[in-house]
Amino acid sequence: MHHDPVELILDYARDAIVFDGDDLPFPLSQIQIKVIQENDRAVAVLTLEVDAMRIIPPPEPEPVEPESVPTPVEAFEEKLARIARRGQ
Repeated sequence: MHHDPVELILDYARDAIVFDGDDLPFPLSQIQIKVIQENDRAVAVLTLEVDAMRIIPPPEPEPVEPESVPTPVEAFEEKLARIARRGQ
């Protein structure tokens, strides 16, 4: 699985967590963090205790309209119409 690189800064001096240049809305002192580093990659697991949580589901995908496939009769009639147009 490929992911675009991101930057995570644990700023203990400011008690802040910075994710790709944006401060997260909770202080570093209120989370538990575990970082596993392998070669040139790192995985950070942040544990945050919350009072309430809401899950908003993703929007339903737009229905894909199937392409209209002409019936054999419609295809025959269209072919006749093309022939008639050429003869005009």
